[in-house]
Amino acid sequence: MTHFGSEIQMRVRRQILDKHAGELVVGSADIVETGNAKIPFLIAAPTMRVPMNLRESVNPYLAARAVFLLVTKGHFSSGQYEGMKVADKVKTVAIPGLGTGVGKVTFNTCARQVRAAIDDILLGKYRMPKSWAEASERHQLLYTDKPTRLQY
Repeated sequence: MTHFGSEIQMRVRRQILDKHAGELVVGSADIVETGNAKIPFLIAAPTMRVPMNLRESVNPYLAARAVFLLVTKGHFSSGQYEGMKVADKVKTVAIPGLGTGVGKVTFNTCARQVRAAIDDILLGKYRMPKSWAEASERHQLLYTDKPTRLQY
């Protein structure tokens, strides 16, 4: 936030309050204008509700998925571009190491999850799981190479 100054944090918080009832939940994303000509937009996509360990979570995937859905199918919810498709203005997205700080997600796990979101959303490879077992295995493969059967 220091790159854009402290005002951007207040702009993000105001938009979350106004457009999301005060909480942008994991798996959601929103975009705000920065006022910076070189980097005109900031996308907020949380990986956690409160600071916590995310080592065995899919939250980086959910955050990246939310970003890609916003960029490909979303609309600006405020500012001078309100109502306009995000895809008409955003052509490049930089994503940090989602969950790799406080969340302690390893860089490899983060990369695996962001890649899965790219495959599912940007490359259109997502398909509905055929069973609960398949959904469970796919979920676990986002953070481990050794999924276990969770069915009773």
